Amino acid sequence: MNKVLVIGGAGFIGHNTVKKLLAEGYEVTIMDNLQQRVHPYGDISHLDKRADFIKGDITKKEDLEKALKGIDIVFNFAAYQDHMTDFSTFYEVNSVGTALLYETIVKNNYPVKKIIFSSTQGVYGAGKFKCNHHGYFYGERTRELLEQGKWEVTCPICNEKAEFALLLEEDAAPNTAYGISKYAAEITALRFGHKYNIPTVCLRYSLVQGSGQSIHNAYSGIGRIFNQRLLRGKPIIAYEDGNQIRDFVHVEDVVDANLLVMKSELADYNTYNVGGERPVTVNEYADKLNALFGSELRTETPGIYRWGDPRHTCSSSEKLEAIGWKRKHTIDDIVRDAHEWFSQMAFNPTFEEAEQLMLQRGVLRKSAQ
Repeated sequence: MNKVLVIGGAGFIGHNTVKKLLAEGYEVTIMDNLQQRVHPYGDISHLDKRADFIKGDITKKEDLEKALKGIDIVFNFAAYQDHMTDFSTFYEVNSVGTALLYETIVKNNYPVKKIIFSSTQGVYGAGKFKCNHHGYFYGERTRELLEQGKWEVTCPICNEKAEFALLLEEDAAPNTAYGISKYAAEITALRFGHKYNIPTVCLRYSLVQGSGQSIHNAYSGIGRIFNQRLLRGKPIIAYEDGNQIRDFVHVEDVVDANLLVMKSELADYNTYNVGGERPVTVNEYADKLNALFGSELRTETPGIYRWGDPRHTCSSSEKLEAIGWKRKHTIDDIVRDAHEWFSQMAFNPTFEEAEQLMLQRGVLRKSAQ
């Protein structure tokens, strides 16, 4: 029986992956540092008791040495996610932590057979766009235009509105501390995997939603924030004009992708997008959620924007589908299941506190529109 170590296994994607591994008969060890922003009470009651649990940190060699003994397969879900300006923390956890994982395996000659590294759509930065006259380009937007409420991406040559393009694995161009640190970790994982004969796979998840998502994590996105507002009888507030495009993927489909690449030798030393069913605007998501609530409140768009966010971003999953991945959930399933999950949770006011802090630090800004 293969023994699997799931680093970050108390988190959203991690613990859902643990459940599937246990159901398929794998022996599982979870290592998690129970980061306070995601697990403020240090609670592990949601974890399956059949899995061993080690409280440990990917940035500490002694914790990795303890967790890696006797392990065949490693999932690395450890990540520092945020929109704040403590840039060095992103690199310490995401990049250096990944390097230390490989260092520990190599120095101790641990016979690890495979590592699956969880990455992010954030490595695509501002996204890819196409001008009908001048071809493809990356969609960086200036602060000056955002302050004027000019949200759409235009061609840098002719200034005409450009269309977004589906993101392919070769399109990485990160522009945030999170995205850059994750891309650096991808390169580290794949290069060291090749050099030391440790088959490695990197998975770039789009916006993941579903049962088990943290009510406390300020990075967990619009599912958490929109549901929390409506549960309090408040209208949804969308950034920019709400017409920005995203793709959402169900956590159960992500777990299927995780186990597929774990089992498939075809996946070794490759990077794959794990994307949603189709492009969805934030306003469409809000409309679907309002309908579930039976709410007559209208979504508000006061012109707030998050500096560094892409206008449109949507991944192609063709490469992953080519080795057998099949998405099972639609956007309607995703909105419904996220709603059912967050409706069970006690109200947590931290999203309002987080927004105020981001406004104070200039991460969130208000346009003059």
